Amino acid sequence: DTLAGGAESAPVAPRLGRARLALALAALLALGGGARAQSLVDEARAELERSLAARGAERGTEDGLDVIEGFLDGDETGTGFGEDYLLGVPRGVAPGDARPLLLAWHGFGAPPRQIFRDTDYPAECAARGWFLLAPRGLDDKSFAFPPAQRNVRALLARVLASHPIDRRRLYAVGWSMGAQSALCFAARHREDEIARFAAVAALQGPHDVLD
Repeated sequence: DTLAGGAESAPVAPRLGRARLALALAALLALGGGARAQSLVDEARAELERSLAARGAERGTEDGLDVIEGFLDGDETGTGFGEDYLLGVPRGVAPGDARPLLLAWHGFGAPPRQIFRDTDYPAECAARGWFLLAPRGLDDKSFAFPPAQRNVRALLARVLASHPIDRRRLYAVGWSMGAQSALCFAARHREDEIARFAAVAALQGPHDVLD
């Protein structure tokens, strides 16, 4: 069996998640598209990915971060489209002990789990006592278009409201498509009290900041 994009699924993939995804896709077709139908697909896709890659969350634990797998529905994001994400929480954080947060964007066609599976960010954040947030950005191939950025802002607002994070020390990083997403998001939120970054690192992004 394969997932969208040709990635092989785990041999123990639960059939329930696949059935729910199929039903959501059928709903999308039956309803002729639309935000509500798309939100159903987004939620089903997120649930399926969590089921297929459950072992991936263990990687975050091993790196010294407790990993939360979450989902905002279309009403919560304000765009009508759902947003799934992974949040790495440093251990031993006391109430009121505000820590920095690194928001990491995945590359083209990759899920948020790529950040925890294929990078050193979890280990580096754990060593520094930082939070690590990996959003989907609405879609695996979003290239930072406005609804995707509104999803990420809504997610960031939720995380900031529920965890002790130093808002003066919000950082962003992205690779390839994620680099473009990070740069575009930072440029559009320079005066935003919720989503203003202190620094951005863009790695091999298809975007020239001088243009």
